[in-house]
Amino acid sequence: MKKGVVLIAAIFYLVFMFSFTQSVIAEEDIILSDPEGDVLVYDLLDVDYNFTTTDEIPNIDIKEVKYIHNDGSNKATIILQVYGIIEDRGSLDESDFGEAFNTVAYAMSLTTTKNSYLINYVNKTCALTKSDFNTENITDWSVNNDKLTINFELENTDESYVDLSAETTDIDIDFSFESGGFYFDTIPNLLFVEIKEEKNIEEIGKSIQFTADAQDQYGASGDFTYVWDFGDGNPTSKLKNPTHTYNSVGNYTVTLTVEDDLGNIGNDTTIIQIIEKDSNGNGNGNGGENNQNGSESGLSLFITIIAVIIIIGILVLIFIIRR
Repeated sequence: MKKGVVLIAAIFYLVFMFSFTQSVIAEEDIILSDPEGDVLVYDLLDVDYNFTTTDEIPNIDIKEVKYIHNDGSNKATIILQVYGIIEDRGSLDESDFGEAFNTVAYAMSLTTTKNSYLINYVNKTCALTKSDFNTENITDWSVNNDKLTINFELENTDESYVDLSAETTDIDIDFSFESGGFYFDTIPNLLFVEIKEEKNIEEIGKSIQFTADAQDQYGASGDFTYVWDFGDGNPTSKLKNPTHTYNSVGNYTVTLTVEDDLGNIGNDTTIIQIIEKDSNGNGNGNGGENNQNGSESGLSLFITIIAVIIIIGILVLIFIIRR
């Protein structure tokens, strides 16, 4: 039983290592929200790692995760809420796997100023793995339809919140690898942001066209807000695709910050070189191609990494079980 807990915790830890978490001011009552219908689907037989999204798996479709901690206490609570109901299916005990791995798992990752905590819940079994990789059972938990409430103890009373994330997974794997796949949802969502500029070398007084390319981790372009800092001390722009003119020679760092309606933030930077006009008045600007690996490439890389990590984790799990 304990081996199974450690193995599942290790798989989720690998996934979380490649997930961005959302940093928030050090308050002790933190709420992260997630949209409905964004569960990722992966078919194990799809060697191209193609992902789609679905709204048909509400039991792992995260709605909200909340962290509660009172100053001066080592008592902490994490509440995970889904759009369906918390599902109890599967086991952490490798002796129950048989020829298939069919389970639903809920994982929450908390980082404080002093420690990290990974909580896994599977079918009425709850385990806590700390930064030293020691795993212990949690008995103070409850399920009420769509909410999973877990009470646990921090190592110290003076630990302040740094970040929080969660992942839910529905795995149905045939160990013959002739069929199967998994669904998963993460919070917070990731934003991939890219600056595309008309030119990265331009003369004084000539306008440069900037274009924002932003996608979430599912490849969708939602309701985003944009803030451009052109690096020359002039006011920022909130347009998606602004133009800007520089009036002094030099190199300028342009920063684009994008935020979605849930408060998730992504950003990108680029360098613009401004030169003097030549004596003939001819333009010397060159096309800007400094961000050739755009958000689409970043998105594909992220999804590929996540898929490879999970598959490797499952293979390791199977190898250990079969020994």
